[in-house]
Amino acid sequence: METGQTKHWDIRLVDLTLGYEQKIVLNKINATIPGGKISVILGGSGGGKSTLLRHLVGLRRPISGKILLDKYDLFALPDKDFKALRRRMGMLFQDGALLGSMNLADNIALPLKEHTNLPDKIIREVVLHTLELVNMADFAEYYPNELSGGMRKRAGLARAMVTSPPILLCDEPTSGLDPITAAQMDALLKTLKKQNPQMTIVVVSHDLESLYAIADHAMVLNQGGIAFNGSKEELQQTEDPFLKRFLDRTNIHADDSKLPRFALKPETGEQIKNALDEWLRQS
Repeated sequence: METGQTKHWDIRLVDLTLGYEQKIVLNKINATIPGGKISVILGGSGGGKSTLLRHLVGLRRPISGKILLDKYDLFALPDKDFKALRRRMGMLFQDGALLGSMNLADNIALPLKEHTNLPDKIIREVVLHTLELVNMADFAEYYPNELSGGMRKRAGLARAMVTSPPILLCDEPTSGLDPITAAQMDALLKTLKKQNPQMTIVVVSHDLESLYAIADHAMVLNQGGIAFNGSKEELQQTEDPFLKRFLDRTNIHADDSKLPRFALKPETGEQIKNALDEWLRQS
């Protein structure tokens, strides 16, 4: 298998159906995620964003359909080629997924030690260079529990980048971060993309600020399908009612809200209040 990084890699979804056991999450979707760009996948909670990402990286097999990475049909490859192709993808998990028993340098070095015969001296040089790219070189000897959430995510990004993959997949890179740290993560992804122009970056996010900050391309998932797949500019100019409401959270009317199916009876609410008042008086 030739996996040289001589050009960018498109990702094509062909009649793709994804799900778990009997539950279909995305049904017969067709789309191209363009190579050499930053694409942001958006959608409501439970809409299939992370499910799609897990399939793109090969952690789960689709119910039906194809995922084509460049010219390769990911799940039709022989096992040896499948593993080789997966090694050409970097993955940033939501929490960084660092091993707590290793310091950052050893965490970042892990893919190189597992998949290459490079001398330790060379691996150390690559690790420090990669940590420098994410402004974490001074923390190479720190352990994950000694770092903030934002620092762990940056370190996780360094591990995903250390093999210079043509495809980088990021699961909610700004989730749980304060606005300043989230903006720094967005800026970091843009910088890394500028330094690696051939790289295809796919970001799953619920963060509209990240969409506006980093995306070249956007995909919006809704009700088991693709509501939009195109440039960020096209999405911002859309007149589609659902997409406009998705992009403008204030554009929701009172009659759009649904009453809970299991509303409390007034007498039940009063009974609960009295019981809690009694408990507080006894404490």
